Amino acid sequence: MRTRSRSLTVATSVVLALVLSLVAAPAIAGSTASISGTVAVPAGHTVDEDAIYAVVTMLDEDSRPIFSSSRRVSWEDGTYTYSGLDAGTYRVLFFAGPTFASEWWHDSPTLGGATLITLAEGEARTGVDAELALGSTITGTVTYPAGADVTEISTDVSLYRVDDPEDRVASAHAADDGTFTLDGFPPGSYKIKYENHDYSETGNVVVYQWQGGAFDFEGAHTITVAAPGATVEVTQTLMEGRTISGRISGAWFEATRDDYWMVSAEPNGYGFVRVEDDGTYTIRRNVPGVYFVHAFSRFGAGAGTASSAGEWWNDSVDQTGATPVDLTTSTAVTGVDMNVDTVGGLPARPVVSGTAVVGSTLTTTTGAWPAGLTLRYQWLANGARITDATSSTYKVTSAVLGKSITVNVWAQLAESHQEFKESAPTLKVPRTSVPTISGTAKVGATLTAKPGAWSTSTTFLYQWYANGVKISGATKATYTIPSSLMGKSLTVKVAGKKSGYTTVSLASKATLKVPRTAVPTISGTVKTGAKVTAKPGTWSTGTTFTYQWYASGRAIRGATKSTYVIPSSLRGRYLTVKVTGKKSGYTTVARLSAAKKVA
Repeated sequence: MRTRSRSLTVATSVVLALVLSLVAAPAIAGSTASISGTVAVPAGHTVDEDAIYAVVTMLDEDSRPIFSSSRRVSWEDGTYTYSGLDAGTYRVLFFAGPTFASEWWHDSPTLGGATLITLAEGEARTGVDAELALGSTITGTVTYPAGADVTEISTDVSLYRVDDPEDRVASAHAADDGTFTLDGFPPGSYKIKYENHDYSETGNVVVYQWQGGAFDFEGAHTITVAAPGATVEVTQTLMEGRTISGRISGAWFEATRDDYWMVSAEPNGYGFVRVEDDGTYTIRRNVPGVYFVHAFSRFGAGAGTASSAGEWWNDSVDQTGATPVDLTTSTAVTGVDMNVDTVGGLPARPVVSGTAVVGSTLTTTTGAWPAGLTLRYQWLANGARITDATSSTYKVTSAVLGKSITVNVWAQLAESHQEFKESAPTLKVPRTSVPTISGTAKVGATLTAKPGAWSTSTTFLYQWYANGVKISGATKATYTIPSSLMGKSLTVKVAGKKSGYTTVSLASKATLKVPRTAVPTISGTVKTGAKVTAKPGTWSTGTTFTYQWYASGRAIRGATKSTYVIPSSLRGRYLTVKVTGKKSGYTTVARLSAAKKVA
């Protein structure tokens, strides 16, 4: 709901800036100059009918205001004194209203006609007097387009001098019934501007309109108030605004629709309108004219403070290349649609390439920007800035484990205005570990893949390889080595998966090669005094052998050659031999012969 309270401004906009924006001069020892005078009002009136102030402004050498402060004029005799001033140049405004008209010393209704006062140190300037005239009045009524919800509309009415669209001399809010009063200004010729605030969801009263139905200062009707204290009546019917509508689409919009995508019509459209969740938008309340439509994400939910440059219709990075939307004759233009993922054939926002895993390097594009801009980078982890990560690349460290990575690319669009575009987030960076293989790489042995320490709740997939070639069907954590892999080394690749995290596949180190082996045999008659020989059998070419003889399972000291003479002490015992085969790059394997009883 709107609120309507009548409000008056009875001086130029420059005066308001002085009164509201500048601060009073500090008290300085030795500031002994002063300005004083008397304010008179027309016969039949007294100064206490208005609150009248003498507003004193000190100027610098370029006539720019340094400070501004005021003294209230006495209700009893109209006098005032402003003391404690430094030597310098001043001007004085007698600020009144609504009964009397404000004026500048000496007898000027405008700032440009004010007479400057130059004070010497310690000078007491008197006679800075004013004789105020009665304030003039304009009363009027505004009416709204058929169907407008007048309870949701607020209209500000402003009065400007006929020769200066910046010199506002009075203003008011229209009441609920559309009536308004502008008063406290001197006689003269003026133009009236109506500025409208339509708070209804589908409100479409024009943003502004001038008296007589014009949409610019030059075309506005002139209102002349001939004499002090005179009243002029006016009426004005406000027009329905013109509309622009369309749809925003694309993956960028889908991912960030909660961050308040906005659309504006430049240069004189009604501010920004929010894009609906389904991507549709309608810019209402436009006055006749030519517009350029801009869609962008404001990131109002916390990803930044500046608006994020999006797209100018149709497919342009800046207004210079935009296609105009003409509302000079049309009351509504539809189909102003934009897919914001690409602009001018380029991805609209930065695109991060690389794998989000510790040790890898991520690289970003800049996104689509106007030519000639200075760009800078900032990488973020879960939305927080990463220290010293300000180039187009970023090497992922363990400090960002469990976090997703984005990059902001900032552009300096003007001296005091920057905008940024943010990439889509990567998957979260997982904790990973290089897998290991336990077990002995020999025929018939079972190897086991050990994943190591990964992010909690990671699930694993396995694939075994022989000499780098995938072994069909070998996709479990364990693998039993067949004889077909003799002469080959084995590796296992473990892929860790967790929802929302980068899937990472890491390979173990290779095992030693699987050797060809054989069960050794004992040649010769196994009886006391006989010489027996260990026969290794067929092993991988180039294998060297060592031997150890055993009696009933116990190693025989010193019996480490391929031959052995059986002593009488072993009669009745069982003789075996262990042959150990060694070859560089292969698994060392020990094989035991069958046992034979010593006769």
